[in-house]
Amino acid sequence: MRGRPTVLAAAAALLLLTGPAAAATAWATKANAVCRRVHAQQRPRVAKLQPPRTPAQAYAFARKVRILEVELLKALEAVPGPRPPAAKRALALAHADIRELDAALQAYRIGSSTFRSKFSRWFNDRRADRAFIAAGARACAG
Repeated sequence: MRGRPTVLAAAAALLLLTGPAAAATAWATKANAVCRRVHAQQRPRVAKLQPPRTPAQAYAFARKVRILEVELLKALEAVPGPRPPAAKRALALAHADIRELDAALQAYRIGSSTFRSKFSRWFNDRRADRAFIAAGARACAG
């Protein structure tokens, strides 16, 4: 009987540390499956991408990645069933991520000096990834 409080305390601590992402919703389970499938389909195209070193290369990279991100978002939006609030937030941030990417692409097309900062902001933005993790859809992050 003495070991039981220790086990319960450890379980409670684990629950506190892992937070809400540990409890997978039906949506998260389906979204994880969708992301694994889409990522597997996209893997050959992702493997061909080279890290950009110039603005022109960054533009070409961003155009290719946009196609991949839109494909994944469309697949996630097709996940049936009710969406918990965390899923709605993750999808909204994924849309925002694509809008950031579109702003960078537009800046390049018009020759704006803001292209580099907009590209960098999009490239380093991890809000959608963190939101998918919080929604329990870890396979959709990254």
